[in-house]
Amino acid sequence: MYLSSWDMNILIVLGTHYPHLGGMSSHISTLSKELKKRKNNVYIISLSNFPALVRLTFTIIQYSFDAIKKGLGSFLRQVLFKLLMSIIVFFYCLVKDIDLINAHDCISLNSTWLAKKFLKTPTILTVHGYLTFERIAHGDLDRKATTLIKLSIEEERRAYKTAHYIITVDSRLRAYILRFNVSKSKVIKIENFVDPEEFHIDLDKTICRRMFNIPSEKVVILIPRRLVEKNGVFLPLHALDYIPEKIRNELLLIYCGNGPLEKDIRRYVQKNRLKNVILMGAVPHEKMKYMYKASDIVLIPSIPVKGVEEATSISALEAMAVGVPLIASNIGGLREIIIDNVNGILVQPEPESIAKAITDLLLGIKCVNISKAQRFVKEKYIKNIEKIICIYNEAVRRQG
Repeated sequence: MYLSSWDMNILIVLGTHYPHLGGMSSHISTLSKELKKRKNNVYIISLSNFPALVRLTFTIIQYSFDAIKKGLGSFLRQVLFKLLMSIIVFFYCLVKDIDLINAHDCISLNSTWLAKKFLKTPTILTVHGYLTFERIAHGDLDRKATTLIKLSIEEERRAYKTAHYIITVDSRLRAYILRFNVSKSKVIKIENFVDPEEFHIDLDKTICRRMFNIPSEKVVILIPRRLVEKNGVFLPLHALDYIPEKIRNELLLIYCGNGPLEKDIRRYVQKNRLKNVILMGAVPHEKMKYMYKASDIVLIPSIPVKGVEEATSISALEAMAVGVPLIASNIGGLREIIIDNVNGILVQPEPESIAKAITDLLLGIKCVNISKAQRFVKEKYIKNIEKIICIYNEAVRRQG
């Protein structure tokens, strides 16, 4: 049974461009589609709503001041963004008679203060990651910049304290937020989800391979990852050394995604003369389901980096929904959605473990129950959407 969400006017706010290639954008698209099905009005405000001149100004400020001190430009950009976004959100709430705001990052949540103060609009914060730790891990914030780190942590604290409810996509994120002395009752774990119907494909694998010019005789291992350190994108390359030669010669590793490590990966592939690695770049979301279908194994080789671990991976859920055997690192939110040797295979994030899992899967020593994986995605989808709607209802009811 679907729950009613009271025919609400819902405003979704995020500090990046929308739509964009990535898990957060997929999450928001799926959520808004489901909310609209239930006759709600959904409005989305993102960086894309800002005029091009304003976005250019943001970029100039960030790079100019980051050149002086790493992280300073990002901080000043953030201050300007919050100022402008708070005005936009306020007028949106006023004109569209918004019942509830769902922000998808701490900066956006803190940009809703005008609407909260003067219009009493309830706010939900969905947390997809660790703001400060991820800035450090991605090199946007210098570990030695203690003042800027304190300001970033304070930004998180303010968001966690002022949100009416907080949704986290895994247990580790929930535990992290509770360290800020936030009430346990307002922090709810709801894993990410994907619409199983969206990833139902009737096309044959051979046809899907033709769409991407993939050789039919190869065993395709897909790595649908943004090319950053925490996604462990070098592990599959190192794992090749531990796979028996006969199997290795049949493999084709395909990376779908871009990022700062792309040049390093290309350099490694060229230096080691690897003929069985393809970097396909970013594949549009609407085509990814065919890319999954064209694959034999999907690999999510994430690693812990400076306190940051993979949350509930959208890519992992998409692979399960399509019906492709999944191998993933036994860390973070991945171990909360994957039951080892049932709907996927969990491995230690190291080359030898990944190589063994690939080899065992191809030799039939290990297997994945595809029907159970697809059923898991379907059940989680219905259950988690209903949980979010319950939180929306409760937030509006409490605010009166």
